[in-house]
Amino acid sequence: RTVSAAGGWLQGSGLSFTSRTYGIGVDQVVDFEVVLADGSLVTADACSNPDLFWALRGGGGGTYGVVTHVSYKLHPVQPITVVSWFFDVSALIAQSRWVELRNAVVIWLQYWARVSPSMDHRVSGFWNAVGASLYFVGTLEQAKEAFLDDWDTWYAQTMLPQAGFEANVWGALS
Repeated sequence: RTVSAAGGWLQGSGLSFTSRTYGIGVDQVVDFEVVLADGSLVTADACSNPDLFWALRGGGGGTYGVVTHVSYKLHPVQPITVVSWFFDVSALIAQSRWVELRNAVVIWLQYWARVSPSMDHRVSGFWNAVGASLYFVGTLEQAKEAFLDDWDTWYAQTMLPQAGFEANVWGALS
C-alpha cells in the first residue's frame, strides 16, 4: 500500500497532463473505501454500491462520505517529453512592454486554437500568462514526429522574432 490522491484532485475529476492519453483520474478508479455518515465502512465499485461509485466519480465526493482508500488501474511506465517556453515577464514589465506580452499571449492562443483539435492525443499541457508547458507521452523522437517539428517551425517563425522569449525542450523523462 502507498499514499496517493484520494481527495480533492481525484474527486474533482483528476485532470492531468496524461488525461488525453489515459482519461481523467476518476476514470482510473477501480474501487473506493468510504466511511459513510452513519460510521459504516463500505466498498464502492461497479458491482458493490454502484450508485455511490458513480457519485464519487462524478464530483462532490466529500458529500457522500470520507474516502479512506482508492484502488487505481495501472498503466505501463512511458517516457514523457516536456517542452516549455516562457516569457521573461520581469524584463517585459521593467521595460513597460505590455503590448508585446499581450500580443504574444494572443499569438499563442490563436496557434493553440488552430492546432489542438487535431493534435495527437499524447500531447497535453498547460499555459498561463508567463508561458506554456507541453507534455508528450512518448520519446523525444516520437514527439518530433507527432508535433514537435511543426511546433519548432511555428516557434522560430512566430515567437522568436519577438524579444523576451525562451524555449526549452527537456527530452524524454520517465
